[in-house]
Amino acid sequence: MQMASPAEILAAVVTRMRRVADMERRGHLLTALVALLPEEEMVRMVERLLEDDELLLELPYLRRIREEGRAEGRREGEVAILLRLLRLRFGTVPADVTTRVTTAAPETLLRWSDRVLSAPALEAVFAE
Repeated sequence: MQMASPAEILAAVVTRMRRVADMERRGHLLTALVALLPEEEMVRMVERLLEDDELLLELPYLRRIREEGRAEGRREGEVAILLRLLRLRFGTVPADVTTRVTTAAPETLLRWSDRVLSAPALEAVFAE
């Protein structure tokens, strides 16, 4: 199918897509639209989308990537705080303990953080 004026039609379609409240549906519509476009038109459209960060950032896979980034940032913060608390409470933290903390699951980090204030020694924080 050839579009008579693809720039106008694509602009109108993108404008209508922005009005779709359901973000998942909006992402599906965009995916379907991209699949219909010839390669040259798709490249031009992607260039326009890159200029319009608002629409691009609403796509489901980019939302998921942002959430994963936030979760990783929270985890890094939790690791940093626990290591800081361990240093403040017990002094130097051995390398093996640092490795153990940096590779621990989030729920384990929380459990160890709870123990920092009441543990009589560093080893007691990690006792199972």
